[in-house]
Amino acid sequence: MVFVHFQAPIAGSTSCPSLREKAILLVKLSQHVEKRFPDDTELNAQFLELVYFVYRFPPVDLLLMRC
Repeated sequence: MVFVHFQAPIAGSTSCPSLREKAILLVKLSQHVEKRFPDDTELNAQFLELVYFVYRFPPVDLLLMRC
């Protein structure tokens, strides 16, 4: 199971994860999927395709990475 720690932003400011924090979370998710389902190559391939889609599809990239 992957846990994400979120600290509420200070009043009047908006905060979102940095690119570094997003990359760390992606690595943890990747490791978890590979560890939990080592023999399911189809699931691993679908997970990697999803990651590739998020990072390569321009509208999704603009929405998720600008935060």
